[in-house]
Amino acid sequence: MLPGITGPGPSPRSPAHIGQARYNATYVGGTGPIQTDLVFPTPVRELYICYWLQHSSNWDGHASGVNKVLHLWIAGGNRAYLNAHGVNAGSLMARVHFQGMGVPVPALSWNGTPNRGPMGAADLTRGTWHRWEVLLKGNTPGQLDGEAHWWVDGVQVGSYTNVGYVSASENNRWTTISWNPTWGGGGDQLTAAQFLWVDHLYASGR
Repeated sequence: MLPGITGPGPSPRSPAHIGQARYNATYVGGTGPIQTDLVFPTPVRELYICYWLQHSSNWDGHASGVNKVLHLWIAGGNRAYLNAHGVNAGSLMARVHFQGMGVPVPALSWNGTPNRGPMGAADLTRGTWHRWEVLLKGNTPGQLDGEAHWWVDGVQVGSYTNVGYVSASENNRWTTISWNPTWGGGGDQLTAAQFLWVDHLYASGR
């Protein structure tokens, strides 16, 4: 581990197996340092994900607030992603963001901000393991009845039932989970190396 950065320590769930993403000093925003995909043999309309994550104690949030963790694919696009929203040393908030949506108009993007639970329940403290659970339901093609629900450390912090992931001509089944932890959307640059750790990613669906 680099000087001044405390390692992740044992994960609460499976301490012997931890995934690490390293962002080197001078890293430029807009990409992720790694990418690994889980492709479902049979796509699912309802997708449940549970995993543990930790940001290094010196994590510098991108100037845009975008610190993506997982990309979730439906209808050929990563139309939802899990974002630890936060700028520089400010607090990181567990959010579900939507992009390139099929309804009500093509390419619509919007941010699912926490709307449940007590104040601060969605915060992801640097240097601490957190459990993030997500349940997504594909909408009836062309209708605004898709769903997104998420929990941090067992507390529900977000719930939306008006999501339009796919248009009337598209398939409403989730196909892929991608761990491509993209730092920002462009611009900005790190001045020191930092890390994101993920452990025990579980996914199921129907």
